[in-house]
Amino acid sequence: MKYTDTGFRMLYQNFALFPMNAVFRFVMEGWPGVEEADCVLTYGYIHHEEGFLLEILAAGNRAGNTIHYYDTRFDTSAVLRIAQVEEEEFQLFENDYETLLRRYIRKVDPLGKHEADEALQKTRTMLFLDECRDPYHVDDVTVRIARRDCASEDLPVRIEGLDEQSLQGVLLEDSQGDLGVRKGSEIRFYVMETEDRTIRCYADLTPPRRLTEADLEDGTILKDAIHTCNAEKTQANAMEVFSLLHDSDVWIPCRMEQNGEGPAQMLPQILQSGETNFYPVFSSPEEGRELAEQCTFIRQSFLEAVQYAREHADEIEAIVVNALTEPFFLGGEIYPLVESMETRVIR
Repeated sequence: MKYTDTGFRMLYQNFALFPMNAVFRFVMEGWPGVEEADCVLTYGYIHHEEGFLLEILAAGNRAGNTIHYYDTRFDTSAVLRIAQVEEEEFQLFENDYETLLRRYIRKVDPLGKHEADEALQKTRTMLFLDECRDPYHVDDVTVRIARRDCASEDLPVRIEGLDEQSLQGVLLEDSQGDLGVRKGSEIRFYVMETEDRTIRCYADLTPPRRLTEADLEDGTILKDAIHTCNAEKTQANAMEVFSLLHDSDVWIPCRMEQNGEGPAQMLPQILQSGETNFYPVFSSPEEGRELAEQCTFIRQSFLEAVQYAREHADEIEAIVVNALTEPFFLGGEIYPLVESMETRVIR
């Protein structure tokens, strides 16, 4: 196994044996057995700023299926960045973890000061973030930062926490354009999936336009935002639609249907395209007027529509807004993002 193949999780908070090489010998100068050894025992951990590191525990020699370890050094610490040995084959010790921990507890225990809090630790388990994650500084991700009327930039951000709505971090480089942020700026960002199924971290720094309920009443603002997004498929335009949907009511075409021997129920009219079922909602009844003769339109918040689609995910693949005029599709992976948006409505 190599780090370039496995990534950080197999080595994280784990013991691993690496072959002795010139890099290890250099940082282990003066350690017992370093000149004769053919392997090195290490313990992997994450330093929030320095990235993934290997704490060196002892030099060793293989003898068949056994390993002889030379004495460790408790008077000093030798640490190696994983990038320096990322192409070296390593061996794990699934059955000897507790034995090794007892033997080297005085070396491993001090590393506890680098343990992440619960929120940061949770982000390290998020596999979907790996597409954006730095392979060595595993708490750092690339975030596409946008601001209306400015060129977007892909910039490194160090994750500092998360909540139910977003992730938070600190910008590690200055913006080269007009985004209005510099190294050290706090950034709140989201994770979204693009049309080609690529995962991307995204932050929109455009100051939100404050709205009233009256502004959203007839659905025109939402309709226009969808038109703009369909004409120019940028993430900034998509985020504008998501933000408006969060605060908007939509119109849902429904039909009265008999449910077994029970009373008739008003149920949404599901649209089909091939074998795919879509849950249609409209920014206004006019956008769905072709269905008016066969359906009754019911008004509810878009977030309620999301909840229905989620509860019937085995029947509904996506929500489609304004399906008959300018369709805008939202798959299930987008629902949490819309729900997490902050309200822009002045109440």
